[in-house]
Amino acid sequence: MVVHPSTPANSVRELIAYAKANPRKLTFASTGVGSSSHLAGELLKLSAGIDMVHVPYKGVAIALPDLIAGRVNMYIGAVTTMVPLVRSGRLRSLGIATLKRVPSLADLPTLHESGVPGFHVSSWYGLLGTAGTPSAVIRKINAAVKRISEMPDVRERLLKDGAEVVGSTPEEFAATIREDTQTWMRVVKATGAVPD
Repeated sequence: MVVHPSTPANSVRELIAYAKANPRKLTFASTGVGSSSHLAGELLKLSAGIDMVHVPYKGVAIALPDLIAGRVNMYIGAVTTMVPLVRSGRLRSLGIATLKRVPSLADLPTLHESGVPGFHVSSWYGLLGTAGTPSAVIRKINAAVKRISEMPDVRERLLKDGAEVVGSTPEEFAATIREDTQTWMRVVKATGAVPD
């Protein structure tokens, strides 16, 4: 979660307190209606009991200039995209949206730790195959990806960019997909969000 430096909050708790005292005064950018950044903002509104104005853009490349210029207050997006902007001082990071802290930003608390219990939004990448792919093929691909992701230079590069290598099993990945689907179905139902 990042904010423009003019936003009157230096922590997640301060942002929530400000939003509660000033309903609909804060704005949050997204990469479009129904996008992950939109749903993350809606989940924050639901979880923290606050009301902010959603400002949809047609992609992160269009949203970030307005965030950097202070025309919108907040954005919840991928760590890998936000780290350079935070390190340069153009944006201020208030928290990490995952349940665990990010190793490359160890001093930055999670939203869960900062007064939004259970808040968890993460971007992930994985490989999917067609239904009916033989189990032996899935296991072979999984082992190769895991081996590559554990290479020191690959790990170092990903960690430097704010990413974390997980390398789960096919069963764990399927569970992640199921859990995320349930979370986002709940948010869509509560907000009525539909994709552009």
